[in-house]
Amino acid sequence: MAYLRPTVRYLFTIESHVYAMAIAGSVLLAFFPFLVFILSLTRNLLPGSGVAEMVLIGVKDVLPNDPGLVTFVTRNLSAAVSSRGGVEVFSAVLLVISSQGIFMPLEVALNRLWVFSDDRSYWSNQLTSFAFAMACGLLAVGAAVLSSANVNVLAGLFGRLLLVSELAKLLILKFASLPFVMAILVLIYWKLPHGPVRLGTIAPVAALTAVALEISKNLYLWAWPLLKVREAYGPFFISVTLLLGGFLSAMIVLAGGEICARRSRELESDES
Repeated sequence: MAYLRPTVRYLFTIESHVYAMAIAGSVLLAFFPFLVFILSLTRNLLPGSGVAEMVLIGVKDVLPNDPGLVTFVTRNLSAAVSSRGGVEVFSAVLLVISSQGIFMPLEVALNRLWVFSDDRSYWSNQLTSFAFAMACGLLAVGAAVLSSANVNVLAGLFGRLLLVSELAKLLILKFASLPFVMAILVLIYWKLPHGPVRLGTIAPVAALTAVALEISKNLYLWAWPLLKVREAYGPFFISVTLLLGGFLSAMIVLAGGEICARRSRELESDES
């Protein structure tokens, strides 16, 4: 626990909260366009494979079990994808724009943690953010494809029971997506800072951060009814729910970044 004290102190600084809120706001803006983009890809490129169904199961997993909320989001998501054409193009454009707001403050935060003096230029940051957004999208599709393949294999081995069990599919998705979340975090900690970062110092932390994100998500969804978000924010409760969840996830990612940067400095000090 003593090793985590600097991380806890960092999480209680104004700086970390400013970065996390900036990231959470952009996650809110990118949430729906990202899902439309991913679901469009899976339905158009992999029709009838069950991959799109795994995407929708994943959507339900990040939302509170609130009457009407899950139905509202999934219904509108399916409607946006079914309309095709302009909506998909518009969602891709919105995803590109909002991704800048996610990765720009995250890059600045990581640069400060690693004590890199220079940030990327504006246009370099735009290209980097776009590349990270596309990488996240491809990894999300990869997780859905792997989950769907596992469901089909297990269904063939044990009968059609798994085909009607959404809980079994959700568990498969959770286990299958964990390596992909780790891969995204490795990319963020390794390539997003504007300076040299050793891959060996970040991979174990990225794995632990991925597990922490899953645990924190489930704790947040469990505690959500106690927060009375629907009663406090009325028609805006969905946006506030996503914003709070994004803020919590951003704080955990920043905590992982702080540990990675500190481990890197300790290794450099030992070598010198």
